[in-house]
Amino acid sequence: NQIAILFLDIDGFKGINDALGHAVGDEVLKHAAHCIASSVRDVDFVCRYGGDEFVVLVTDLAQARDAALVSQKIASAVASPITIESRTISLSLSIGVSSYPEDGIEADTLIRRADLAMYEAKKLKSNRLGNVLP
Repeated sequence: NQIAILFLDIDGFKGINDALGHAVGDEVLKHAAHCIASSVRDVDFVCRYGGDEFVVLVTDLAQARDAALVSQKIASAVASPITIESRTISLSLSIGVSSYPEDGIEADTLIRRADLAMYEAKKLKSNRLGNVLP
C-alpha cells in the first residue's frame, strides 16, 4: 500500500484576515482544521503547517490516485459556508499531492513536492488539485 502527502492552503486567507480581522481569521482556521480532520480516517494525520497551510498524511492507500478522492472530500467539507460575526464566508482550498514511493522516499522531499504542486494548483485556478511536479 501507499502513502500520500496533501499540502493544503486556504484560498484568499490573507484577504479575510485583512478585511475582517485576525479574530475572524482565527475562526476560519479553526473551521478549516475541523473540516479537514473530520474528512480523513483515524489512521491519517493532520497538522497545521503554518499560517493557513495544512499538511495531511494519508496512510494505507490501495493506489496513489485514491489521494485525489481524499482531497476532493476535504475540499467539499471546507467549502460549506460558515457564519462568523454575522458574516457568511465561503472557503476554497488549493491542494497539492505527492505520494510515496513514486514522488520520493523522504518526508522532506514529499512535503516539498506536495507544496510545489499546491502552488501550481493556485496558478491554474483556485480550488483545483495540483499534480506533482518532477
